[in-house]
Amino acid sequence: MATCLGSPSALVAGGEDVISEFISKARPMVDACSRAASAIDLSVDQLGDLAFRDTGKFVLVNIAAGSLVAYENGIPVMEMDAIVGKPEHETPEFDTEITSVRLNPTWTVPWSIVREEDWLERLETDPDFFRRNRFEIRDGDGDLMSLDEAAADPHRVRKFIQAPGRYNALGKFRFNIGSSQAIYLHDTRNRENFYDGSPITLSHGCVRIEKPLSFAAWLLERSESEITAMTRDGWTRDISLGTDVPIIMDYFTAWPNSAGELMIYDDIYDKEKPACRRPEEKS
Repeated sequence: MATCLGSPSALVAGGEDVISEFISKARPMVDACSRAASAIDLSVDQLGDLAFRDTGKFVLVNIAAGSLVAYENGIPVMEMDAIVGKPEHETPEFDTEITSVRLNPTWTVPWSIVREEDWLERLETDPDFFRRNRFEIRDGDGDLMSLDEAAADPHRVRKFIQAPGRYNALGKFRFNIGSSQAIYLHDTRNRENFYDGSPITLSHGCVRIEKPLSFAAWLLERSESEITAMTRDGWTRDISLGTDVPIIMDYFTAWPNSAGELMIYDDIYDKEKPACRRPEEKS
């Protein structure tokens, strides 16, 4: 069983029960105490509370695999790599809906990033960073602060908001989901991370996707050229989907591909449990 990032994904037309049965059938074929056995057990357990949609549009993000698959009537029509949260900032599991596409998004920096990367100190040591990257700064009352004001009294700062455009960390697209304002799918300005051998765990919890333009066009049922034209004015705006699209973001370290192979992915968040204890490990 090979580890494979971005392998073709299984059909979901038969529903989660069929996939669970497929994964379970592999259990007797692996060493009972192996890592593959632990992956199978975890994935079958994860599937227990889910309901895959086999009609209409449906999106599945496999966090462990770093992949997103778009389905129509249970058939995969688009697949792409995804970058997920670091182990200390796990991407959460959701069963929800994609509600809208935001073009030319702004980015309000999570305070966890502000703390971890010492942004308040950076206001004093490298204030030009915020000018170069087009950040506006606001105090606790929501009032705009000048860079000089913020640098002089950084502890008044409560928000860093990055303007839309080529410097924006979210790129040109943000995909809003119904269950969270803090977690969403988005484009990225660091597109090289999909191709330079970077790990799939780079974010603070949101999901960066490889093909945001194609995904936006699919969700909005428009051509890529139409979507591109809509972003050219640089204005930030949300476009609601005609019908919300169900999305499941979950964690499967064992998952079938369309060739009938069971793929075993790295347990990036250490969720697996030992399948059993080998005789030599027993006291």
